[in-house]
Amino acid sequence: MKRLMLRSTRRCSGPPAKSLLSRRILTSGMRRNTRTAQISSSAKDDDLFELMDIPRKFDLDLKTLEANYKKLQQQNHPDNFGTKSEELQLEAAEVSSSINGAYTTLRDPLKRARYMIHGDSVEPEDTIMDPELLMEVMEIQEQLEVLDDQKELRILFKTVEERYNGIVEGISKAFYSGSIAEAESLVSNLSYYSNLKSKIERRLDV
Repeated sequence: MKRLMLRSTRRCSGPPAKSLLSRRILTSGMRRNTRTAQISSSAKDDDLFELMDIPRKFDLDLKTLEANYKKLQQQNHPDNFGTKSEELQLEAAEVSSSINGAYTTLRDPLKRARYMIHGDSVEPEDTIMDPELLMEVMEIQEQLEVLDDQKELRILFKTVEERYNGIVEGISKAFYSGSIAEAESLVSNLSYYSNLKSKIERRLDV
């Protein structure tokens, strides 16, 4: 599975030109002598980077990802197939769901890194091997349990966010150099800081 990130992919010059669903339809003349279109494959089996029509790398252009996502959803929305067969409507719903899932995974650094390392397989349990980092995480968790002042929570959030961003940068460098083991180790660290960020965000007033 770790060889996935080393596989090269072509860079597309622009957003997808046609519906993913339409690309999966084989006309009857190609398969059998009827006028009924058939679905050839499912979007859920696609590589997420290919599905979203972006290069396979950790450092993504998030604006391009979002633009491709919106275009794909517009083209593949189930409402577009309301007059088609029930089978085609179900496939459209599946394709739309796959697009949503791909976007959710690739826009998040932690999920994106895990996918590049493990693919769709079950990831191993995250464990912090660095004792100093483990102590730091525990101390932040203890502070979070007793802090109630919004100003202090925002200061703590900034500290965690800076640490989070630093780890993301480290993962980027590890992928760029081809060090999968290093990237995997940093992903474990990132998961703890991602969790801390979420906990603090839930405590902050909007």
